[in-house]
Amino acid sequence: MAEILLLIKELAVYEHLLDEVVATEELLKETLFGINSPAEVQLAYSEGAILGFSLYFRTFSTFLGRPGIYLEDLYVRESARGRGVGEALLRQLAQRTLEIGGGRLEWAVLNWNKPAIGFYQKMGAAPLDEWTTYRVTGKNLQELAENWLRNLYFLLYFDSGAGVSLSGSTVGFSSVELASNFVWAFIFLSAVIWS
Repeated sequence: MAEILLLIKELAVYEHLLDEVVATEELLKETLFGINSPAEVQLAYSEGAILGFSLYFRTFSTFLGRPGIYLEDLYVRESARGRGVGEALLRQLAQRTLEIGGGRLEWAVLNWNKPAIGFYQKMGAAPLDEWTTYRVTGKNLQELAENWLRNLYFLLYFDSGAGVSLSGSTVGFSSVELASNFVWAFIFLSAVIWS
């Protein structure tokens, strides 16, 4: 675990983002190797030495109707660059994407990182210039999450009216069922708000 955290910090130094790293060994152990881990890690070795890593997780494309993989980090130590380590990690990840029936492998790269951009283009990747990445973190994430009760009635009303997907099938609601669901939701909300 210590080695993975060290690799993450080395990557952060390279990207001039070390001050953003708050991960700890304990947190990585829990999130990467715990039950229902959301991400996976590949390590590249040579003669017992770790040369680099990739960290990735599954995604889903509604347009393709298939899963995919998002590459969060790809990093090769400076002493191992130019030896095909990054290519091997990326090719292994492409193979993993196909193994899960995936339709695409994608990632983000910092605009200033010309060596990485050149490498990715050489490997057949194309930039998505028409897309902009958005992120909510810290206080803004907390505020967004805290205001979910305000919108619950809207979500229940419109989602219930359109039907709810249960194990791949769609179940519609009659007006009587919709009314009873609304009453239940109102009682539940009242209990939560005034308890």
